[in-house]
Amino acid sequence: MLLDIWYDRWLLDSPLIEVVPTNDPPHMLLVEFYGDGGWKVSQLKSWLPDPLVQQIQKVDLYPNQDHHMVWAVSPSGLFTTKSAWDLIRQKRIPSLLDDLLWSNVVPLKMSFLAWKVVRNLIPVETNLKKRGIPMASRCLCCLSHEETLGHLFVMGPVATEVWGIFQRRFGILEPQPFLVSGVFSLWFGSSPAIMRGHIRTIIPILIFWFIWKSRNRARFDGICLEACGVVSSIASFVEQLGLANKLSKRLFRGDYEDPWAQLGVCLARHIEVTVVSWKRPPQFYVKLNTDGSVTQNRAYRGGLLRDSDGRLLFAFHKEFGDIDVLGTESLALLHGLRLCTGLVTGSLLVEVESKSLVRLLQAGGVEVAVVQYIKEHKQSFCFIVGVPFACGKRSKLCGR
Repeated sequence: MLLDIWYDRWLLDSPLIEVVPTNDPPHMLLVEFYGDGGWKVSQLKSWLPDPLVQQIQKVDLYPNQDHHMVWAVSPSGLFTTKSAWDLIRQKRIPSLLDDLLWSNVVPLKMSFLAWKVVRNLIPVETNLKKRGIPMASRCLCCLSHEETLGHLFVMGPVATEVWGIFQRRFGILEPQPFLVSGVFSLWFGSSPAIMRGHIRTIIPILIFWFIWKSRNRARFDGICLEACGVVSSIASFVEQLGLANKLSKRLFRGDYEDPWAQLGVCLARHIEVTVVSWKRPPQFYVKLNTDGSVTQNRAYRGGLLRDSDGRLLFAFHKEFGDIDVLGTESLALLHGLRLCTGLVTGSLLVEVESKSLVRLLQAGGVEVAVVQYIKEHKQSFCFIVGVPFACGKRSKLCGR
């Protein structure tokens, strides 16, 4: 038990040094406060307040067992850089605009350019001037206006004509927006059938790409920047996507009357079948199955109890806030066990989907609430807790 009583997280969600107002306490191992007879209460009271000492006395330690560090935010209990980054990164509300920019229909470079246009990261001449590059800016589409992001991609004569052609083609009658973000909002909200890869999400990406490409050809090759050239390039590219079987019929949902819809192919849906079985508990047993999941900063837990005939005795579901995966699994199990109190009088078989939770229960004292509840009610239940699918065998923890 090489745990530091002050600086390791072994009792609460935070180290005790952050809970107890103590000035620079010495490093002391947990084993110094635990002997053959259990906790050394008098020694604990010399350092900690009585409420914490009482809470510590409810924790059982197993000096002869190996102890393992558990990474609580990972389903496996093992440390991963992905879970660490997800823990510390600043999370924002998902952006529908950013989500629809990325698609496997068009090359990544096109989506990336559109992403840069939205964030004004394109090296148009006014942006270069802001970065200290002296130049006399003149837009190549009209030769009378300085080259700004909005003028080149949205408000200039070439951009206005290109957007107008495609808006009329797809029946978008609203006025042309003056901002890049407004253009995306107009197109992405123009149909209830919009989804990632839909033709109405692809067209704005292609317009930005080919306007920028035509601008560069005009700047470096002396080829005139014209709307008809941009439109022709977009039409040719869409036809190439069709020939490459990159367009499916579902991407034209709501626009089946458009001639380009004939380029869409009916892709066969790939259905992956996973065999899942549930084994009835032995006679005179009941089985509690619990599970928890976390998605987009929301945690969900649920479970159900069945008897040896497979009949449903109860089921529960609960949604709550931002909790890590392991905590969610633990709360799901704890809630299910509490519901069993007074209802289950015989032997209880519990199956959970988390190997980490089973390991914690086997170690004892880590997930305090669950372990403590099992200890308090072990006279009422015969517990067998395990993972139903662990390399073909159920990993078990028995408490009788």
